[in-house]
Amino acid sequence: MASILLADDDVLFRELLTGLLEQAGYQVEVASDGKAAFSRARTGQFDALIADIVMPNMDGLELIRMLRREQPELLVIAISGTGGEERGQDYLPAAATFGAAATVGKRRITDIVDALDRLMEEAGKPVRKPS
Repeated sequence: MASILLADDDVLFRELLTGLLEQAGYQVEVASDGKAAFSRARTGQFDALIADIVMPNMDGLELIRMLRREQPELLVIAISGTGGEERGQDYLPAAATFGAAATVGKRRITDIVDALDRLMEEAGKPVRKPS
């Protein structure tokens, strides 16, 4: 079973996405901010990281940049909600330059799971789907 690290400070969104990912056959560990995610990623074995861009203690861009340097094989999906829009910026294109293999708006939550499925398949990493 593929192991996913989900970093997002929005508790409700994190719980919803965790449920969808687990239904799709993934094992999910969560972190509530970038610093906790970075620490967990350094001590665990994960196939992919799904990281919100706007988080406390370390934003998603910095998290992605640091982990890609240490774990270049880690699949990364950057997600963002309204945080970037409120500041008049779109952070998702920046995440791609930092090493995210895919970027998805949080409003398209099922697209996050689809993007992960696609990246895992392209990388040849097994995903156990429920029957």
